[in-house]
Amino acid sequence: PLNSLTANSTENADAWLMLGDVRRGIGDEAGAQTAYARGAQLAPEYARLKRPTAAKESAQAAPKSEAAPVQF
Repeated sequence: PLNSLTANSTENADAWLMLGDVRRGIGDEAGAQTAYARGAQLAPEYARLKRPTAAKESAQAAPKSEAAPVQF
C-alpha cells in the first residue's frame, strides 16, 4: 500500500504523487494536496506535470459497486 511506501521511503517522489492521485480519486482533496505538496518538494520538475482531476477520473471510473476497494 502507498501509505506504507511513503512512510518507509519518505524520499520517493513517485510514491507521494501516486498517493495524491489515489486520494484525489477517492474524493480526499485535502489528503491529495498534502501528498502532492510532498511530491513537489522532492521532484519539482515532475510535480509540475498535469495531474488527473477528480471529475475526469470519476467520469471514467467503473460504478462504485464494481470498483475494487482502495488500500492505503
